[in-house]
Amino acid sequence: MRTVQPHSSKKSQLGPLFRIVREELTGVERELRNFLPQKELAKISRNGIGFQPIIDATNHIINAGGKRLRPALVLLSSRACNYRGSKSVSMAAAVELIHVATLVHDDLLHDSVLRRGKETVNAKWDPETALLVGDNLYLKTLSIIANNKDLLENNSNIKVLRLILDTAYSIFQGEVHQFAKKDDFDISEKEYFQIIEGKTASFISACCRAGAFLADSPEAAEKKFARYGLNLGIAFQIVDDLLDLVADHRQLGKSVGSDFRDGRCTLPYIHFLREAQPAERKQLLSFLKPEARKKVRTSSVTKLLEKNNSIDYSYQIAEKYASRAKKELASIPESPAKESLINLCDYVVQRKL
Repeated sequence: MRTVQPHSSKKSQLGPLFRIVREELTGVERELRNFLPQKELAKISRNGIGFQPIIDATNHIINAGGKRLRPALVLLSSRACNYRGSKSVSMAAAVELIHVATLVHDDLLHDSVLRRGKETVNAKWDPETALLVGDNLYLKTLSIIANNKDLLENNSNIKVLRLILDTAYSIFQGEVHQFAKKDDFDISEKEYFQIIEGKTASFISACCRAGAFLADSPEAAEKKFARYGLNLGIAFQIVDDLLDLVADHRQLGKSVGSDFRDGRCTLPYIHFLREAQPAERKQLLSFLKPEARKKVRTSSVTKLLEKNNSIDYSYQIAEKYASRAKKELASIPESPAKESLINLCDYVVQRKL
């Protein structure tokens, strides 16, 4: 039976893996700070329109930090393809802004109150501010990509914009699919994977593909990095769903048990309901009724899932996808960046937050 052990910090876990792109990640942080919209929105505010909450809320969510996994994947993929430069730094900052936008909208959709150890925008301000902050992040990021001088060469910005827009739509489709299946604990594994591929894995795949593209890699190499990212992203989301059941909220930096309370069916539930004896199945289904979810502790649900090895089963599936991700890079020349990408597969499965 797996247990989540105490850890030190996000940086201590990812620091060695990101060491080779530490300088570029510092550049990403600089670009994120430059994005903060004080000057832009202050012009409107002087005309009598009160935009200060949007300025404050945007500062709040960007300065909350995070793992910066997606920017690092852009940078590491570029370095693994022998490119290091301003294009990848700008792209890495752009994907982080899009990721932050998805978090703001996700928190709003699910009425979450904690993110990255801090209050969410919708909890600290209000739903209207959260909606506008998320929209601003999305639209401004697209504008940044479209007008980036480095990407204007050879119309690269058009291909990058197409990749980002297609990915944003995949995220939207995944969220809509998940929302449509709220309170439905009768979905198949196939449908679960369709949801997480759309809402999470497609974005991680796009980050890796963008890194290879910015390095002017052949299309075959781009596709390898895209498949690497897709498999890594699936493993990442399976573990994210597991941590919602087994982690401590003080370690995770966000509320635990939210999938259970919100009626989102994840892989451990699917496995349990398929494999459990009728009496155990009946017990879990009684926990999953909307009126019961307000009263039942997440720990009670976790213990039941552990009895039937549904937690271990889900970790095994995550490990399978992480292994597939590694195999996609087998033909890529050895380098410190490739080594970090390979080791990230192990981190994703073993992570505690």
